[in-house]
Amino acid sequence: MQKFVITTLPEYPKRQFLFQVKDGRVMQICAVQSAGQQLLGNIYIGKIQNIAENIHAAFVEIEGGQLCYVPLEELSHAIYTSRPDPWRGRPTGTGCPKPRLGDELLVQVTKEALKTKLPGATGRLSLVGTYLILTPGKCMLGVSGKLSSARKEELKTAFGDLVTEEYGFILRTNAGSAVETLIRKEAKELEQRYETLKQKAVSRSCFSCIERGEEELLLEMRSLNLSTLDEIITDLPDVKCAAERFLAKQPADIAVQLRFYDDPMLPLRKLYSLEKAVHDALKERVWLKSGGYLVIQPTEALTVIDVNTGKYEGNKKAGETFRKINKEAAEEAARQMRLRNLSGIILIDFIDMKDPDHITELISILKTHLRQDPVKTDFVDFTKLGLAEITRKKVRKPLADTLKG
Repeated sequence: MQKFVITTLPEYPKRQFLFQVKDGRVMQICAVQSAGQQLLGNIYIGKIQNIAENIHAAFVEIEGGQLCYVPLEELSHAIYTSRPDPWRGRPTGTGCPKPRLGDELLVQVTKEALKTKLPGATGRLSLVGTYLILTPGKCMLGVSGKLSSARKEELKTAFGDLVTEEYGFILRTNAGSAVETLIRKEAKELEQRYETLKQKAVSRSCFSCIERGEEELLLEMRSLNLSTLDEIITDLPDVKCAAERFLAKQPADIAVQLRFYDDPMLPLRKLYSLEKAVHDALKERVWLKSGGYLVIQPTEALTVIDVNTGKYEGNKKAGETFRKINKEAAEEAARQMRLRNLSGIILIDFIDMKDPDHITELISILKTHLRQDPVKTDFVDFTKLGLAEITRKKVRKPLADTLKG
């Protein structure tokens, strides 16, 4: 049984926590900011303050003097508010000329600031719904990679007509179980939202925020695969109301239960040992049931996970001992990536094994657990030094960095 538990922790009063709990075990932790504090997803009228041709990037200033890093290729379909269309009195459309210093344009923040790196932004706006993402400048129909090949083809055939000369759509995982009328209704809502954005851009001053991104809480709810979720539990009244509105828009065959928890004798965080789950996710060492352990060490460039035999005292031969620990370590490493929101390059130093069949088995186990991650995560290969190389898409800060802020 999978549950989504939403609550607060006294140690972090400015955060709301979202825990994915499967069969009583915490599988994922997300700490989100209170409403109104986030940059992620916001759309601004920004100004290009610097163009670095050597790294093919522009630095765009937005609200409050904040600079954002924008790859030049991400400006190929930008809407420039400082280059008006003389015939319609509207911002220039897609396919604009080369960007220049002082240009004012619409940009959307796509990445939070990570350590010493600036927030990332793009001129290709992306409007997210429950079933669809509207993508100006990308005039094609994309489909979630988590759906089956047969379902992808069905959706492409059914919704190919939504694509225009100005924008396309991406069908999200939830679209795979939604009825056509709901998807088409949302497409029209996103189209109207896009037109409204362009109209606002004409009358607003530079550095204005044209649209605030959805609260992180709602974004996390949208990312849920509701077909595998049994229950959402919260002890926060405002979250309960938001969840009710969200679930009301879902298809009738989605049977996710919403429960408001209000037992004063046993707080929700204690019921599921959520404080311990957060504390454990910040530790360097993670013990395995077998007595082995992982050492997880993030660096500026990558994250290294080292597998050790630890206290394991098996009676089997060394080959079987290493096989058992590595299999358990593969599952736990995949879980830790989600818990800690590790991203970029991740190297796992498993215990050396000589049997090729054991190595093949280990790769299969690792891939199986990585596929369960809602964030795109890929096993690349074993390096020449025997390290398992994995890449995980950067979506937001690691949990440890988030809780420092």
